[in-house]
Amino acid sequence: MDVDTVFSKTTYKARFDWIDHVTPIEDDTTVTALEKTLVSVLKEGGQELKLLQMAPPEVVDWDRLQKFTYHSESRAKVRRPDVSLDHYLKTLSDTDLSELDAEFLHRRHIKGFDSEDNEIAKWSVWRCLTGEIEHEKSTYVLDDGSFYQVEKNFLAKLNSDIAQHEREGALLPPAKLGQWEADYNKEVADKDKSFLCLDAKEVPFEGARGGIELCDLLTRQKQLIHVKRYTSSATLSHLFNQARTSAELLTNGAFRGAAKKHIAERDPEGHFAVFEPETIDPREFEVVIAIVKRWDGLNLAALPFFAKMNFRRVLTDISGRLFRVSIVPVSIE
Repeated sequence: MDVDTVFSKTTYKARFDWIDHVTPIEDDTTVTALEKTLVSVLKEGGQELKLLQMAPPEVVDWDRLQKFTYHSESRAKVRRPDVSLDHYLKTLSDTDLSELDAEFLHRRHIKGFDSEDNEIAKWSVWRCLTGEIEHEKSTYVLDDGSFYQVEKNFLAKLNSDIAQHEREGALLPPAKLGQWEADYNKEVADKDKSFLCLDAKEVPFEGARGGIELCDLLTRQKQLIHVKRYTSSATLSHLFNQARTSAELLTNGAFRGAAKKHIAERDPEGHFAVFEPETIDPREFEVVIAIVKRWDGLNLAALPFFAKMNFRRVLTDISGRLFRVSIVPVSIE
């Protein structure tokens, strides 16, 4: 096959259609203009501010990371259980707000601490910002400190595709402020016996290092619920991939047998005996992806752009195996 033939192929669109609709912004002049637009949104607030959020820009170890502090509160040694753009802006003094620009956001930091108040993480405020802005009638995405231009029609279709899988009704209760995933999952199962907590309990399976996590919560209605607290696109991608791996392996009889035994050890009365090694009808099962965050009245369109892209790809993979798939926003009290 010659080079021209390879170059003209469009098979990549089956899984990477976004490549034709997303453009990294590397031109310094455009980047500077976008930085100014974003700073204006931060200063002026309004409806556009709701499209911006703040979160750690990478996967974090929530077993160690217990609290945060903004540069604006470091002298007072204030510690917070979470980071929030709204709260951050309220901590800035009038002087800080008047000096607020891209350089300010690059030079100031947010720090993370463990339970003994040891600093274990540090990011610039700029890297912690994520979301969408409008500039000269075009839509741009900020993710991990970089800008990308996204075609509006493509973004609208992406948001529509995801919205169709938002589960109606209150399947899960709200989480408490500062509550970690393990505590939340245990509390849900303790208070409602229609849930079985399998969080951090991996199914031993040949070829898998350390085993496979079937799900965080299992219901008698054959719902496999995967729960993750939102921090970054990377964290959500880990959540989506966990759900995909579990669904893929459930088509394997040996894994189903291991999963059945794994569940029976935690459910000796057999209330959650939903798997049989011999056969499975995926259409009877629902893979539920639950995202815990401060939604503040926003919908799934508020998720980071690249996380939404990954979810749609995972959605295609899981649905292709005939499982039902839904996504559930879990609010924080």
